[in-house]
Amino acid sequence: MKSFEYDFANQRWDAYRAFHKTNGPFVEFADGSLMLNTEPNIDYRKHYEKYDIEVFSSADGYRHEMYLDKEKQEPVVKAWMNTAGQQVLAVDHEQKVVVNIGSPSLKQVAVTDNKYGCRVHWAGHSRLPVPSSPVLVSRPDSELRKSLGPKLDAVTSAVTAALRIKVGGEKHVGWGESGSLSISPTWEDMPVEDIVAWVLDPNVPPYSNRAWRCANKGFDTPRRLTTHQYLYI
Repeated sequence: MKSFEYDFANQRWDAYRAFHKTNGPFVEFADGSLMLNTEPNIDYRKHYEKYDIEVFSSADGYRHEMYLDKEKQEPVVKAWMNTAGQQVLAVDHEQKVVVNIGSPSLKQVAVTDNKYGCRVHWAGHSRLPVPSSPVLVSRPDSELRKSLGPKLDAVTSAVTAALRIKVGGEKHVGWGESGSLSISPTWEDMPVEDIVAWVLDPNVPPYSNRAWRCANKGFDTPRRLTTHQYLYI
């Protein structure tokens, strides 16, 4: 955050046993530190010029590109930010980082005990923010999909052939599941025959439509959830 002018004339004491002043979801302290101690509602999601900090939701959209690395070689696709649910984030434009406002956890934020409920803390200007929760990024696990590609092709061929010789096998249970099957990481160590047996298992509920989904819808690429203290802009 950038340095801000503290309002000594209107400061208060009681809430945090320290001289402070509130500004929306932010609490300023007389020593130049700043904290976010609440998840801002939609009215508070804006750019706070006083600190050069921007608050937004991952579901709102965002005008800047975000990256996993400082060198900006690994861009973050916006859809990766919402798979695990909407995240409310803060952008420190001075430090060029994005943090998750998340849930308060004083064990993860290096602040004094009186700054209770702290979600993000700035010790002063030109200092990196310290968040209580990491940013969650859910990416398609393309490497797993690539490694399983030949095996999945063999499974699809075997299941399709099995359905063709089974009476009524190609019919879809209309009230059941109809999407593609999710790939399991455990399949890397399983032979094709075992995966085919799982898909054709006669003991699963008929509404799961495993075999029909395999033959007609294929497979979903699994997602890999990673946590990051910072994203970069």
